[in-house]
Amino acid sequence: MVPAYKSIGILPVGDFSRALVTANAEGGNYAVRFAEMPEGFGMNTLGPIYELLALDIIDTTDFCALVANAIAAAAK
Repeated sequence: MVPAYKSIGILPVGDFSRALVTANAEGGNYAVRFAEMPEGFGMNTLGPIYELLALDIIDTTDFCALVANAIAAAAK
């Protein structure tokens, strides 16, 4: 779980969640505009890609390539 509030000072246990909280604190986050995505894109397309990264099945280079490919395919 990643806290939604800046006032929470406890870091999550999971590596990915902890890295996300640290990046957010350093201003290294980005806005995900779920309402502007095609229906099902977040859950059905991006979700499985994030899961592969979280499970260490792919590395960040593969993750970026898969996300870029998914966005390009959705844009068509």
